[in-house]
Amino acid sequence: MGRAAVGSRWLTTRAAVLIAALLHLSPALGGSSGHADPIEELRLSANLERQRDLAWQLFSRLTALRASGNTPSFTDWRNEAELFAKNSDAPRMAFPGAPIGAGFLPSMQPKHLGDAPIVTFVHYNPDAYAFVRTHGLYRKQRLDELMRTGARDPRFPDQRSIGELPRTAAIMMTGWWPVSGQGVTPLPTWSATDRTIRLAGGNSYTNWSSAVGIDPQLSESAANPSVDLVFAGRTFKAAPRVSLQRFYHVRLSQGTAAQLMRNPGARKAALIALGRPLREGDFLALVALHLATLAGGKGVWQTHWWDLQAASSAYGLGRPPALPTPWSNYVMDVTLDASLPRDPDGSPRTCFNPWFEGAFPGERGSNGIRSNCLSCHDRASYPRTDFLPIHRGEPDPSKDPAYAAGRLRTARIWALANPETAPPR
Repeated sequence: MGRAAVGSRWLTTRAAVLIAALLHLSPALGGSSGHADPIEELRLSANLERQRDLAWQLFSRLTALRASGNTPSFTDWRNEAELFAKNSDAPRMAFPGAPIGAGFLPSMQPKHLGDAPIVTFVHYNPDAYAFVRTHGLYRKQRLDELMRTGARDPRFPDQRSIGELPRTAAIMMTGWWPVSGQGVTPLPTWSATDRTIRLAGGNSYTNWSSAVGIDPQLSESAANPSVDLVFAGRTFKAAPRVSLQRFYHVRLSQGTAAQLMRNPGARKAALIALGRPLREGDFLALVALHLATLAGGKGVWQTHWWDLQAASSAYGLGRPPALPTPWSNYVMDVTLDASLPRDPDGSPRTCFNPWFEGAFPGERGSNGIRSNCLSCHDRASYPRTDFLPIHRGEPDPSKDPAYAAGRLRTARIWALANPETAPPR
């Protein structure tokens, strides 16, 4: 029996309840054989094929249509601005809500002076949202209190912890590309060639070696006609022209476009992509997402991005054949550990998204394109520390201020590590 068959059998016999529980679709999960926790068992196995099987099944659940409508299940999750809102009775925000940082105090909003951003949002599923709100973790006063009275962290006893989130908690960050409602919009695309480029500070999308043109008027089934594109001062001759239907996307109303243009990062992304502000009738196309499901010892950390060659990409291995358009155009990587399974060169596990981490600087032989989601989120602690520089592998508490004695671990949630984001109450 081949390795793929073994992985599929594991999913068939054990993962149905596990996958449902991770995304708030069934009661809390438990192990059915061997190890008490199937996620922890899978982490310790360092079996990447099985880990990818699980991640793809989670993605299938995440993107499945809600019973009450024709939108994916995650569109009903809470936006970050709702998580930190002073008033719990405020009206729900329409998806995708406010961009990341929009609910922060002015002193904490990202400056976006030297970077090339995309439009990003953070979304919390019902259990993650309820845990943070019920325990008051969106308030600075509560975090200060837990620094004194919280339980000792089991990994770092000289620090305290906010406690474990429910096993059904999940958090997602989404990244979107502005698309004009008329004409063709250039979209830079990541390729294997870009993986080998080592530029100071990483490799931003303004340096990527290929691009496509997104055309809202092109039908999904049409062949990819070529188009000459100009983006970031470069010309891409005979680039593929692709339908907007190959992306998950949202159409902007006048109010939503105006709201986005009040956010520095979204405004800069629009000017880079379109050369003008967003307006009614434009679109946001989903190009990247991170999904953290927090069950198990360290959780499941997976990342997806759009790829023109998704069907043949190594990052598309194991994709469920039944995954429909547009989701069949997204590739994936996953990690359950900061180090395992090791990369082919023996170094700690690499798991990154070119859109989110590509441009980040690093240390210890790492940068944005040699990073690990879990290594980064392991450092989340209160009071605020910077998440840069990037490194992989296990933490070094003797040199990293994020692990200094007396700090408060925030369950790998960076938003809770920034006390200034919590509005006064």
